[in-house]
Amino acid sequence: MIKNIIDSRFEWDAIKSDTITLNTSQIDQAIELSDPIPNENQQWQAYINALALLSFEQWLSDRAPDLSINNDQCSIFLPQYAGLLKSVCNLKVGTFKICLIPVSTSIDKIITLSKIATELSEYKANFYVIISIIEELEQANVLGFVPYYQLIEEIENHQLKVQFNWNYQLPLSWFNVNPDDLLLSLRCLEPESLPQQNLVTASANRLSKIREKLAQYQPQLETSEQELWQILTWEEARIFFTHPEVFQQQKSGVNSLVNVAVWLQDKLDEAAQSLSWVLLPSFNTERLNFATVMRSPIEELDDILTQLSRTGTEIPQQARGAYQNLNFPETCLRLYAVTWAVLSSENLPEWQLILILGSPGANSIPIGTRLQISDNTGILGELVRRQEIDPAYLYARVAGNWEESFFITISLINGETMTLPPFTFCP
Repeated sequence: MIKNIIDSRFEWDAIKSDTITLNTSQIDQAIELSDPIPNENQQWQAYINALALLSFEQWLSDRAPDLSINNDQCSIFLPQYAGLLKSVCNLKVGTFKICLIPVSTSIDKIITLSKIATELSEYKANFYVIISIIEELEQANVLGFVPYYQLIEEIENHQLKVQFNWNYQLPLSWFNVNPDDLLLSLRCLEPESLPQQNLVTASANRLSKIREKLAQYQPQLETSEQELWQILTWEEARIFFTHPEVFQQQKSGVNSLVNVAVWLQDKLDEAAQSLSWVLLPSFNTERLNFATVMRSPIEELDDILTQLSRTGTEIPQQARGAYQNLNFPETCLRLYAVTWAVLSSENLPEWQLILILGSPGANSIPIGTRLQISDNTGILGELVRRQEIDPAYLYARVAGNWEESFFITISLINGETMTLPPFTFCP
């Protein structure tokens, strides 16, 4: 792709692009997404990020309605990260990953982009797109874009150093300012494979120390007396931005947790309903249908649990399960969760959770699929399907007291990652 070189006479207002007018509904949605964030600076950044996402979606819908948009994994929908990133990561247009960089028309010709968006596999994008937000006029513009490999080449050729706050200051001249070229690329090109680093891993002790730091400095972080980059090292930041379980939501609402205890009362809570969880009848071996292809989720789960019970996994009759289909760009997975309450050896109330990750129908999950389970102290375990002879699904079992929650992260070999809201047990 030919890079558009901008001369010294460039002015923001000289860019010719379609103006996007934001409506009241979009502004209200941006306010709703940013309101839960206590830090005012981060709340404002999340608000601007949300406006960037909504305006870009509108622009793309108007200019290229044939292109599919998927915002399910966007960083703006993760409260712990939404206001910390000066960009919107993990937007999908077709098979391309997009990173949106909101800017103001009053700034000079330097674009701020976090190293997180260019180095961490979970946040990298095929295209980095500048969105001008004129908040007071309720307007926006798509100003320019740069492909990932071109951006990295420029950074290396100019030996550009990242700043102390993990940000790059990018010259605007590195960006192509013709939005039509972006549309052409999204329509006609195939996405280049993005380099994938090994998943960032951390011991329970490391996670605990990071969490202690965040708890120690929480008042300063909430009032902007200190920024995250002043507290965490870069290596700690890499863990923080790839392990949502590190972040302790002090004001978590019911909607941010999936309460599996109500499954035992034949109910789904609001969070589970919003995430399209489907509650299944109680476990029943007599309901088995031994057909291998067109089994219903009920029959499939019964079959799996029967196999597990034969290997010594005890599953009481009162256990209840549910499932959710997880749609990745190129594959669909199905996660079953089964839970029940028990008493510990000390007669203390506990709950158990079985997780089964498979594919709908008779398909096996792809090679490289990873299931990670964590609690508030760190990673409890990771399961990976490494070769064809491995079982067709991943299985894990965890137990905890009624105050404990479990965090589930699922990732594919291509770096696609999905983190689910925490599972909790509140009768």
